[in-house]
Amino acid sequence: MIEAIWSSSETEEFEDIVNKIKETIFTPKMVDIFELTFAYDTNNGNFFNRTLFTDFAWLSSQDSKEKLFSTTNSLLQIKKMYIQQARNELLQLSKIEWKSDILLWTLNYVEKIIDMTVLWLPFEVEKVGYPLTLSSQEIEERTQKMESIEKDLFGGNIRENPLEVVNCYRSLKTKIEKKLPTMTEDQKKISEKLLGSVKALPAFLDVDGIFENRETDTRTTNYKKVFEDNKELFEKNISRTDYVRIFELVFAMYGINKPITIDERNSIYDGDDALYIPQNKSYDILSLQKILVLIQHEIERHMLSLVNNEENVGWFRWANNLFVEEGSAIIMEWILQWKSLSEYEWISVSLPNLLAGELLNGDEYKEFLGIFSQKDIDRKKRLYPLHQRGVQHKDTTYTRWPKAVIEYLAQWWDPKDLFIWRLQTQDIPKISEKKNIKYPKLVSEVLIQKLVNKKINDSEFKEFIAGKYNFLTEKTVKDKMNDFTNDQKRKLVEILNIIKK
Repeated sequence: MIEAIWSSSETEEFEDIVNKIKETIFTPKMVDIFELTFAYDTNNGNFFNRTLFTDFAWLSSQDSKEKLFSTTNSLLQIKKMYIQQARNELLQLSKIEWKSDILLWTLNYVEKIIDMTVLWLPFEVEKVGYPLTLSSQEIEERTQKMESIEKDLFGGNIRENPLEVVNCYRSLKTKIEKKLPTMTEDQKKISEKLLGSVKALPAFLDVDGIFENRETDTRTTNYKKVFEDNKELFEKNISRTDYVRIFELVFAMYGINKPITIDERNSIYDGDDALYIPQNKSYDILSLQKILVLIQHEIERHMLSLVNNEENVGWFRWANNLFVEEGSAIIMEWILQWKSLSEYEWISVSLPNLLAGELLNGDEYKEFLGIFSQKDIDRKKRLYPLHQRGVQHKDTTYTRWPKAVIEYLAQWWDPKDLFIWRLQTQDIPKISEKKNIKYPKLVSEVLIQKLVNKKINDSEFKEFIAGKYNFLTEKTVKDKMNDFTNDQKRKLVEILNIIKK
């Protein structure tokens, strides 16, 4: 621990630096930029980046092109200066202890995000409706620089990864064949061009041969048994008021002192200060199955890792942690629904669309998304030029990192550590003492059993969980995850009553 290694003055100096970083760099609106969770206002085909221009730079869509660019750029450069100052102060400490070490990694990481945002600021200004004055060569140079940064942050282009290219081709071909009868001639040409471009990629392999030796996973039968045999139950719609109350009860079960906030985001977001629910109508009601998945993904992964991190390491998200965060969260929701981990044939919904964005120009890409009623081109084209090829790759983490997490689960250290930290995997062993860890109790699994298999007892349930979540140690399952206090049981009953009403 820091206190045991450093003198009191060095410890105080470190804490002073951390406080300054929080006040000057990791402000709430900067965290949105570091997370690339931009929200756009749409008007007459233009996309105004509200997160970057209004929330961060206090500007509006009525401001001039010059003001949008110069003011935002200046503020980003000031943030970069703060990062450089903080890095220098950390390096001047007489000893670099593990918290300081991973903090330096984090500062380097967010500096790259700022560099990327500055590079593509002209494209964000263009989306407001102003003409882009960059030459084709300048656009290409900026795009290449962005892809270089993204390769470091998120793994880079899909078109260079054979397994992803093959999976995306299979998905795109199936989707396009289903939609062919309703496509216009222009849409057919775009789809034909896209499939041809994918097959022409150096990374394209034998589509059929790559899957010949795959083992089948019998758990699919169990998935169908549980969810299909109880389809009416799991498709039941629950109102926003009721599902927010369910989330609040799960928060209370874990002692998570964070609010659930309704705001203008486009998707549910696990913020450092709250769990955010979009106010748009598509979130007025959610199915029971979706709610159970969200409990396991958003609360029992993201929010628990947040409070565990705050208690043991610090208040902010650390560098290069996305594959641990998102990969393990997706794995947990897969297992909840009995989806297979033995086959890496699954790809996220967004991955084929992102590959299309890498290969098609902006106008073709917009038309392509329209074929499948997925018009969120603003989200896919974050930072990239709207009318050129290129897409922002943060969404690739939802496909790439579950595979990486599955591989890490085979390592020697306790696999449950993957589910309680917001750190790079190489930083986890540095934590010698772990305080007040909150482990996931698999509330959704308990609710399913109470709704579907009412006769199961505690012993049978723990045996069931130990088999289903077989990457977790028996000790973890029996001693940490499924023991409920009387107060927690009362909250479970209240949740069940909400579901049944």
